[in-house]
Amino acid sequence: GYYIYFSNYNVRLGQMKILKSSSGEDEKNPAKEIFDRGIELYEKGDFEEAVSSFTKAGEMGFRKDSVENNLGACYEQLGRFSDARAHYGAALLENPRNAPALKNMATSLLFDGLWFDAEKLFSKALWLDPYDSETRLGLGTCLLRLKDVKRGIKTLRPIFRKSPSIQMVLKAMHELGDAGAYESLYDLSIGLPEDFRKNDEILMFMGKAALEVGLHADALELFKKLNSRSKSAANKSWLALARIANNDQEIGMALLDEARREEPDDPEVLQNLVFALHGSDMLDEAIPIYRKLLSLSPDDWILWNNLGNALYNLGRYEESIPKFVTSLEKNPDYEIAWNNIGNALEKMGLYRDSIPYHKRAMEIDSDFDYAHHAEADALYLLGRYEEADKAISESLSLGTVCAESWILKAKITMRTSPESAFDYAEMAAELDPESPEPFLLLSICHELSGSPEEAERMLRKAQALAEASDDDEMQKTIEEIRRRGLSAILKMLNIGQDIGEATEDMARYDCIDSAGSFYTDGMRLVDKGDLNGARALFRKALSFDPDSASATAALIRLENDRSNRKKYISNGLKIRAKGISTADLEESLRGRR
Repeated sequence: GYYIYFSNYNVRLGQMKILKSSSGEDEKNPAKEIFDRGIELYEKGDFEEAVSSFTKAGEMGFRKDSVENNLGACYEQLGRFSDARAHYGAALLENPRNAPALKNMATSLLFDGLWFDAEKLFSKALWLDPYDSETRLGLGTCLLRLKDVKRGIKTLRPIFRKSPSIQMVLKAMHELGDAGAYESLYDLSIGLPEDFRKNDEILMFMGKAALEVGLHADALELFKKLNSRSKSAANKSWLALARIANNDQEIGMALLDEARREEPDDPEVLQNLVFALHGSDMLDEAIPIYRKLLSLSPDDWILWNNLGNALYNLGRYEESIPKFVTSLEKNPDYEIAWNNIGNALEKMGLYRDSIPYHKRAMEIDSDFDYAHHAEADALYLLGRYEEADKAISESLSLGTVCAESWILKAKITMRTSPESAFDYAEMAAELDPESPEPFLLLSICHELSGSPEEAERMLRKAQALAEASDDDEMQKTIEEIRRRGLSAILKMLNIGQDIGEATEDMARYDCIDSAGSFYTDGMRLVDKGDLNGARALFRKALSFDPDSASATAALIRLENDRSNRKKYISNGLKIRAKGISTADLEESLRGRR
């Protein structure tokens, strides 16, 4: 998404509901006069004196539930929250149908994250007073944070239709934005009165939500209107994002440069600049902007995670992990960072180590479809195909529209039933018609099902897409299939088993960049007769230290693919030329296998 902040208003203060004395009460009652004096003091902000007045009114016999509720509101404003709740509780013991006390107790619980308890009290208060917008906002907030998004949206909807104030609408917009309900936020905003939609903050919200849901032309018009009314670097940066979203990259980036020159330390400007750079794969330029933002907002867990993502996308997996860890130090329940650590470990070949991180992400959010996918991917590469199938099926059941998930389902199914894999590969091709991999899988399905002409047609399609996207790895895979035929296909389908056996031992390394450790365990697998696993470990050693004479020698001896063996012989000759050869390497270069 557009990395939009919809940070909550801090409404702990100024939202407590004070009970005023009824006009029907005895005007000459001394207790009422003192109670009313407490109201005046509260409204002036003199909360300690208000406490004295309310206490004295209670001692003189004034209505107890009103006194207790108002004492609670005073203590809330004074920051004595436990005392406040004690008084709200006393008011409710006296009168369980006291709607302001119910609402105040619920609000106090809401501020401390006790959403389930707060939701029950807000529900009761709203039943007693269905026209109280603050109670409705509190109930909607609880429901959204309890992941009951449909009920939360339904509860907040009347605020947009009948709200007494722009501020109440803005608070509801904040809550919908925090919950990721951008489509509802935008739709409800469209129905606001015209004078509300002229408000700068509401225009900003609507523009952000339009960007999030892909209504790029609408977002552009909204941000144009906002900039015509209120010129600032931050507003200009949002207009720039809208320009970029409407395929006007050059003007958008120029606007971002202008905004940064105007306000070089504005977090919102920097945030939008780094988003544009990251989204345009200008990651090397994005990283220093992330660091600048973190110097301004060191506790922002999303920024730490996004910096990790930038490093990850540059292939700097080891560097990315500490950034994800820092993100979790700031917010231990940030499921995306947990999953990202797992992704980085997978990229480093530590498939078994990655699984607990994916599982932790799913514990936090059971509907996190990509975490299920990532776990399935690790299980597949470990050769645990039944478990992988269960995990990817769970991801698909959550309604993912990710072509990669259907590709993985097709790969797993193809091992036992190529005919059944057709549907999954076709779904992937439909979701991502520009990707060569679904068409390669369709080609393999046809080949294994005895339809060589269709297999060749799909392979040509995959090859054309790989060439168009400069996908060198896919082109090499296709070339290998053309050269070796069915044996190459079977090798593809068995890759999970080959790698899985090797990585059983990789997971125990604390220092994952130790080529010597991988070489040592590779030799141990040679002694066990596990040559596939040994080759995988020697390759891993060589990836960390290309000048490893020992790993190169072992691969020259053990490699059974002629072209790969030539590559390792060439590497051995380069090592010899650098003067760091060993007797073992020299023997291997002389052809002793």
